[in-house]
Amino acid sequence: MTIATSSPASVVLVVAHCAMRALIIDLLDRDGGRWTVTAVDSVAELTELADNTTVDPVLVVVDTADFAAVRRHLPSRLATTQVIVIGPEPDPAYRHAALSGGAVGWLSREHVAEELCDALRAALACDNDSPSTTDESVL
Repeated sequence: MTIATSSPASVVLVVAHCAMRALIIDLLDRDGGRWTVTAVDSVAELTELADNTTVDPVLVVVDTADFAAVRRHLPSRLATTQVIVIGPEPDPAYRHAALSGGAVGWLSREHVAEELCDALRAALACDNDSPSTTDESVL
């Protein structure tokens, strides 16, 4: 299967903590133009964004505290959107809960800087090498 990456992948952040949100935005902005980032503070704002704009994310990055609400309230037009959860600490129980709840990835807050971009590319099942190339990897 070929994954086209001709334009940046759209990511929505549902991260309430302003310092973590700023870090994630900075990381994604510095990742070579691979991501278009929209940040919201809450699940209600995600729903409003989905209902009132043409934003069509392929990935949602969410705090573990909001994960269940995101899965319950994710608008139907975003039902296939992949979700990555950021948890409070590197605890296997948090990871298991997120993955068994339907997340495609999980990171602890302390590893976001080192692992976020790789986790996003893994969720897309491609390298997302640049916004103007095509990944010829076989899945």
